[in-house]
Amino acid sequence: MAGPSVRAECLRHLTDLAIGEDRGLFWDLDEANRAIAFFENHLKLNGGQFEGLPFLLHPAQVFIVGRFYGFMLRNPRALGGKRRFRKMYSEMGKGNGKSPLAAGMGLFGLVADKEGRPEVYAAATTKDQAMVVFRDAVAMVRLSKTLEKAVRVTGGQNPWNLHTNKGGFFRPISPEAAHSGPRPSVALCDELHEHPSRATIDMLEAGFKFREQPALIMITNSGFDKK
Repeated sequence: MAGPSVRAECLRHLTDLAIGEDRGLFWDLDEANRAIAFFENHLKLNGGQFEGLPFLLHPAQVFIVGRFYGFMLRNPRALGGKRRFRKMYSEMGKGNGKSPLAAGMGLFGLVADKEGRPEVYAAATTKDQAMVVFRDAVAMVRLSKTLEKAVRVTGGQNPWNLHTNKGGFFRPISPEAAHSGPRPSVALCDELHEHPSRATIDMLEAGFKFREQPALIMITNSGFDKK
């Protein structure tokens, strides 16, 4: 079962595969599979019964990740081909793995997205909420033999930053601790329905002008307040 928005997105995908090239769109299956394989080969889940299990994407997550990273604006094998999508909105019920998925996409942006000095931010209305996605990312680094060699966790028992040896970083950010001047390559906005305004998103998007293919990844559940 799926709602009309999901059905429309799937129809758009099938239509783009069929006639997208007429509009300058190119489907790069290798890039889609590379992103999917990053999760399955390098990331592990954490917490409770999932601790240490490989991050095998469920079919809906395969569609989300593959579609986001697989479509290009120009032939990816030609010079200058860039991703089609810059923004992603994902609304899932609790327990469907939206926070681990966002953390994994952030880590992909940190170490595998071919971006110079990437800046990845986990953003939310409060620092505690921003730490939900960030803690998942930290746990994935510590559980991965590959990432543990490429990424340093700083902050001791209360990590607050992930660094790469090429000048990239991944950190949490919230309105009370926000600062001007970020140049995000990836901005992960958690629990979007709880944001009282666009202030945090606007601040992050203002820095996108420094990036050739930035990613704004917005995740949320539907919430409980129907007013």
